[in-house]
Amino acid sequence: MAGAASATITLTLGTGNAGLSGFLPPYGSVDVTRTDATHASIVFNSNTAGGYYFLGAQAAGVNVNATTWTVGSLTENGAGTIADGGSNNIDGHGSFNLTFDQTDGFTDRSSVISFTLTNTGATTWATDASVLTGNNLGNTIGAHIGACNTGCTAFATTGFATNGGGGVIPEPATWAMMILGFGGVGAMLRRRRVPQLAIV
Repeated sequence: MAGAASATITLTLGTGNAGLSGFLPPYGSVDVTRTDATHASIVFNSNTAGGYYFLGAQAAGVNVNATTWTVGSLTENGAGTIADGGSNNIDGHGSFNLTFDQTDGFTDRSSVISFTLTNTGATTWATDASVLTGNNLGNTIGAHIGACNTGCTAFATTGFATNGGGGVIPEPATWAMMILGFGGVGAMLRRRRVPQLAIV
């Protein structure tokens, strides 16, 4: 890979879905370094100080700004294995065109996932920020997060997080509450509109 690496940009995994409710962000960060116009390295770092790790299906995901690419040097520092999961939805955060799957469970957690990208498409990357692009919800990165219990002997909960570019799709229970709320407001407005009979 010819050329000097440009300045690394860091994206924050700061928006969690309902599974991470009550567990405060940041859940981790992602370093993106463009080495030259067609090569970049991506490093996912979990916030281990907060008790967060990567695990399971869609352990990490990015939305690559290229029509075609290859992945190299895929590594993770956990006890399990990691593999290219292809294009996939990261629960509540939209579809990402490149995801990675780890073996599941607390003992197979990892704090670092790294890989390189080679852009084989017609367009090239001019900056670090151009390596990734927003998905259908505006998110560029996502991850499956396990949150440790006290003492970090197991996961208290698991969920999914992203850099929050486009928000989170509400879960079915949230939709039901919203619909009931709208229905209640509608009923109140309708009651107000009932014409009063004039007393003569």
